[in-house]
Amino acid sequence: MGILKELARFRERHTPMARNVMGTSFGRRALLIHLKSPFLRGDSLRHTNGREAIEMAEAFKALGYDVDVVNFDFAGKLDWSRYQAVMGAGAVLLELFKEAPEPFPKTILYSPGVHNHVQNLATLRRVAEVRDKRGKWLLESGRFQELDLTALACIVDGVAVVGNEVAARTYRDRTSRPVCPLPLFFHPVLDGRAIARDKDYARARREVLWFGSTGLIHKGLDLALEAFVQRPEWTLHVCGPLSREPRFVECYKRELTEFPNIRVHGFLDLNGDTFRDLMTRCAFTLLASCSEGGAGGIVAASGNGGLMPLVSREVSTDVGDFGWELRDLSTTAILEMLDFLDSVPEQELRDRALAGVEVLMQRHDLETYRAALRGFMGEILSS
Repeated sequence: MGILKELARFRERHTPMARNVMGTSFGRRALLIHLKSPFLRGDSLRHTNGREAIEMAEAFKALGYDVDVVNFDFAGKLDWSRYQAVMGAGAVLLELFKEAPEPFPKTILYSPGVHNHVQNLATLRRVAEVRDKRGKWLLESGRFQELDLTALACIVDGVAVVGNEVAARTYRDRTSRPVCPLPLFFHPVLDGRAIARDKDYARARREVLWFGSTGLIHKGLDLALEAFVQRPEWTLHVCGPLSREPRFVECYKRELTEFPNIRVHGFLDLNGDTFRDLMTRCAFTLLASCSEGGAGGIVAASGNGGLMPLVSREVSTDVGDFGWELRDLSTTAILEMLDFLDSVPEQELRDRALAGVEVLMQRHDLETYRAALRGFMGEILSS
C-alpha cells in the first residue's frame, strides 16, 4: 500500500493541471496553487484544506476569473503569461517570481498558519526539550518547513493567513504587504447545542480529548501525557495518527500503554461512532501546540460537542468566551489548569460549553471564512 500511495503521489505531482475547474469563460485566468484532489474526487471531512481550495476557486469565479489548479508541490512547467492572478503557496509560487513574466500577475500568498520562521524555531525548541527529557532526537515529531516559502510575504501583493491576529502578526512583523487573518472553519456533523446542553458534566468534567495530527511533539502530546500520568483521576483520550511516528510511540510507550486513564483511539472519523461518543463523554479538548493556524481539531470538537478548549496561545484561536488559555507550553501549566478546573462549578461548565457552540457557529462557520476570504481577495486583485 505504501508503494501504491507513493506512485499516486508521484503521478499527481507530475500530471497536468486541472484546467478551468469552475467551467467558466470570463476571459481572465487565475492559477490556484493548492490541492487538485477536491476538484477531482470531491471534498473530504478528514481535513478542511480540501474545502479551502474549493472556496478559493469559488472566490476567483465570483471575481470573474477562469480558474486552473495545480498542487502546491507541482513539478512541471507552467506558462505564466496565461494568468492575471495567482494565489497559493509552495515552491510553485516562487517559480513565478523567478520567471517574472510581463505583465506580472497579481499575487496572494495563502498560509495555513504562522510564518515558518516562527514555526521552525518553535518546533525546534520543543523537539530539543524532549531530547533533554528523554535523551532522544525525534525530529520527525516536529513540524518543519524546510523551504523558506513564507518569505514570499515580502514580495507578494497580499497575504491570507489561517488563524487569528496572533498568526497574522507573525507576518505583519515581517512584511509591509496587507495581511488578512482567516478564521478556520469546521464541519458541523453533530448537533453541538444538544450535546452541550444534555451532557452529564458530573461525569464528563474529568474527561479530556487530545485531537491532533502529525507532529506529536509540535502539538504537545508529550506534555499532555506527562501531565495525565500525574493525575490518574482524570482521563485523556488520545486521537491522532500515532502509527506514523513509531519512535515517539516507543519513547512514550509507558505513558501510552501502562496508565488506564490514558486511552488511545487512533485518528478520528468525524462521521464515526467514536467521534460521537467522545463528544458526549468529554467536557474538554486540550492542545498545547507550539504553532497552529487555528487548530482544526479544537474547533471541530468545540463546535460539534461543546468541548471547552484548553489551549496554548500559539494555537491561534480565540477561546476567551468559552475556554481557557494555558499560561505556557509546559507540563506544569497543564497540571495547574486541571487543578483549577476541579473548582469550576458544573453550571458554569455547561454555560461555557453552550456559549462555545454559539461562538463557533458564528465565528468559525464556513460563511464567515468565505466572507473574509472573498473580501480580501477582492481588495488585493482590484488594487
